[in-house]
Amino acid sequence: MAVVGATSPLTCRPGIAVAADGTPHIAYFDGSNVIHAKPGPDRLVAGGGRRHGRRHQHRHCHRPAERRAAGELRLLSEPLGPHPFLRRAIARRWLTAEVDTNYAGLDTALVIDSGGVPHLAYGSLSGITYARFEPSVASWTIDWIGGDLGFVGNTSLALEANGMPHVSWFDSAVVEIRHATGGIGAWLVETVAPMTATAATDTSIALDPAGDPYIAYADMDTEQVTVAYRSAGVWVSPPWVR
Repeated sequence: MAVVGATSPLTCRPGIAVAADGTPHIAYFDGSNVIHAKPGPDRLVAGGGRRHGRRHQHRHCHRPAERRAAGELRLLSEPLGPHPFLRRAIARRWLTAEVDTNYAGLDTALVIDSGGVPHLAYGSLSGITYARFEPSVASWTIDWIGGDLGFVGNTSLALEANGMPHVSWFDSAVVEIRHATGGIGAWLVETVAPMTATAATDTSIALDPAGDPYIAYADMDTEQVTVAYRSAGVWVSPPWVR
């Protein structure tokens, strides 16, 4: 285990996704901002020299002392050169970057597309926001989707094969489960289901092979879990599952 960074005392869900090359990405709320983190390059932190003689071989079979700086992801011990008793220790540090400010990042959802680009969706006190990393300029494009003043969170995110985002969330100001799709500057926001003021539910979204969204959510008042799906442009909820 490794500490990535400091978070908020609030219960705000972080997001995690792993790219096709095996690189993990994490997004979280640090109390004020949305933070994105991924492992940095390998760093040599320890090494061992070769000693001759059988009585010295056993000590060189052990891993080098595991020294970790704050925020290091992991430590590896691997051969250094052809001799099996000559090894080096490799560590990685988390590279963190601020994505958005102004108390944004409540319940951050994270998805990596087929090109290895991270996409985020997260709530704040002023609505729901989508962010996409732009590798060509090494910065984030941030777009406000919608929502009213009030707690907006319990966010989930899915991507179509062409990269089009779908976002679900609970909006306490209008007391609804909502869904949005379309992308930067062209969001279509829909009501999935009305809720009650005290329901404050988590949501989770997934897409079928045709790109149609399914949203699962829990109603804290009725203690019911419901799946809603969009059929011919209309949101339909089958019988709830408990």
